Amino acid sequence: MKKQKLKILLIGPCGTGKTSIANTLSDNGPKWKADGSFKLGPTKALRIVEFDYPDLNVNNEHITAEIELWDTSGDDQYKLTWPALRHETHGVIFVYSRNSTETNRKLEIFYNYFVTQPKLSARQCFVINHILPNNESDIEMDIVKLSPTFAKLSQIKVNLSENSLKLKNDFRVYVTSLLSTLKNHRKE
Repeated sequence: MKKQKLKILLIGPCGTGKTSIANTLSDNGPKWKADGSFKLGPTKALRIVEFDYPDLNVNNEHITAEIELWDTSGDDQYKLTWPALRHETHGVIFVYSRNSTETNRKLEIFYNYFVTQPKLSARQCFVINHILPNNESDIEMDIVKLSPTFAKLSQIKVNLSENSLKLKNDFRVYVTSLLSTLKNHRKE
């Protein structure tokens, strides 16, 4: 079976649950408790989580995706690391948990730097509206309130304490689509 390494950035504003999402996708680290909580501090600058997704069917070819999920801090103090983060990136996952003017502004900045400038396609991106436990205001938000830039990207709304399997399934679809997109780019 063929293997394909993928570098995927997990980016978004501070406090949106990127580390929780990375742990869920990789089956790595603390798990959500029944009450929707666990102790986990914010990522300082960067944490790379590596895991495999075996036996993905990409254009009738079976591929194992060797994922490098780059769990990044949303803190502006780490902006100087952005060139290294962007280098040889295959995909970008945007995470947000609240819809506000500040969230939209930060996501637009991330999109411009990590997608527009290196000329990634919309198919290489994914948006997660992460509903944080015990935050009723998040439940009222709708993913369509993001700026029009994000309308063309695949989007999901997920509450990990209620349905982490949905996130894993949607991520598997995203990775398969990403591999197909990269394969088609190589042919051109």
